[in-house]
Amino acid sequence: MFKKPFLPTINDINNKEIKKLAQRLKGKSDKETLTNILEWQERNIQAWIDRWYMFLPLYFLFIISLFLLPVEYSVKTIFIAFFIVLAFFDIAFALSYILPIMGFLIVFFTFLFSAGFPPINKFFTIYHLVVLSITFGSIISLIIYLLLKYRSIKSFQPEFKVSDTFKLSLPVNKILKYRLAICRDYAKLTASLLLNLYKNRDIYFILIPQHVAVGIQLNEKLYVLDQRLPVFTFDNWLMFWKEKFKKKKLKANVLKIIRKNGKIEIEKLKSEKINKSKTCKRDVKTLANKVVNILEIEEGTRGHKADLEIPLRYYALYCDNDEIVEFSLIKAIKNKLENEFCGDLSKISKVEITQHAKDFILSVWMK
Repeated sequence: MFKKPFLPTINDINNKEIKKLAQRLKGKSDKETLTNILEWQERNIQAWIDRWYMFLPLYFLFIISLFLLPVEYSVKTIFIAFFIVLAFFDIAFALSYILPIMGFLIVFFTFLFSAGFPPINKFFTIYHLVVLSITFGSIISLIIYLLLKYRSIKSFQPEFKVSDTFKLSLPVNKILKYRLAICRDYAKLTASLLLNLYKNRDIYFILIPQHVAVGIQLNEKLYVLDQRLPVFTFDNWLMFWKEKFKKKKLKANVLKIIRKNGKIEIEKLKSEKINKSKTCKRDVKTLANKVVNILEIEEGTRGHKADLEIPLRYYALYCDNDEIVEFSLIKAIKNKLENEFCGDLSKISKVEITQHAKDFILSVWMK
């Protein structure tokens, strides 16, 4: 058993807003419920890019700044180890300590250098001073950038904290308030919803390098919910990420969520690997007809060339003849059309789908 930043707590699962949201998203069937969860996330939550990318440069700049401190190597090693561990759990808290130290050192040693104080060379060379100044300036610049970028959020979400950008784990109530997330936040939110909606089903986290998603066992199949529509089966989810990462093979770890003694824990079950991708030849004509039926499109006159073509990347990897996958796939296509036509689908006279290798091309004619 071990902890992960995407693992929800009992408080997350019992959160009132999560329970309300779970009831709103509950459908008449499994296919509706799973599709609703992904569609709600796609419509309401935006990718929190800075939460993913900003952590890394600040983390490495932080280590460099500690390495340049003018103390004995043995003391420096302990100092670095302590602050690295602290930064890993909450880099914003660590920065609140290291920034004043760095600022004081830069000002103090700059004064000593300018005064021509000879013993200073034993502790700090001009090279160290310049590099530390650049590092300090880089950290301050990144923090100012974040403060300026996210100050607009404060106008409608006063509780927003820029320091949350650097936290590995956020409670679900903040994810719901901010409407911003990265994969581990999506996974925590999705798992919290599924644990409320499917109390007697096996639910999993599925990990690949630099990414995590949530799976649920239904009808002897493992379905994967990964931030946006459509729903995957496990094998197709692996194929999708293998293609996206452009890797020859891809390995995934499957972790089972366990309720135990009033806590939520995870247990590693197995590792799965995929070496080859397969592209299925789907009956795209039947799929297009189902889209037309759901949209209630009345076919009218049309020209030879489509008025609009929408590429659907990797959609041909959804090979399963599966009710849940197909339902969510059609819903995803419907949503894309609604986005393009601002909800006014009455302008559409015909829809066709063609397959190009691993992609679909959605062709649309207007009345």
